[in-house]
Amino acid sequence: LQKYAPDRFLHVLEELGSLLVKSHALADIRPVLKEHLRRDSVWGDHGRIVLLAGIVDGTKVPFAPLFEQNSEAHHNVEAVLETARMMAGNPAEQLTSRLDSIKLLGNTSFDQDGNRLISLLDSAQADEVRIAAIAASVPVLAKRTRPADGTIF
Repeated sequence: LQKYAPDRFLHVLEELGSLLVKSHALADIRPVLKEHLRRDSVWGDHGRIVLLAGIVDGTKVPFAPLFEQNSEAHHNVEAVLETARMMAGNPAEQLTSRLDSIKLLGNTSFDQDGNRLISLLDSAQADEVRIAAIAASVPVLAKRTRPADGTIF
């Protein structure tokens, strides 16, 4: 499926990640993070991004509980996030890779990726990228506490 229908495959991989966390305890998911999010995973960069997005969407919890007491899982999650950051901002990447990367970054904090998401609102970006950045910014901004001076950015 990955070879013949990559877009369908990625959708299935994201759904699989979501299904895993809905049917297993977080402790049981950590080995998946350890094995399937490695840089040398058979899923490739885009596949790792959508798998992690599915897992995060399915858990509805911040990233930290996913890899408690498992430094290798933590390392792999951080590596996937770094790849997503690179892909999100790179106009040379396939549009679907960028959009999935932006979606994943919507699960991080403002300190981690708020400015990155805001930079994707630039008029030089493709409309799809800007729309994805707006959608991803909402949860990131919602997690941000407003400074005492009342400014948002």
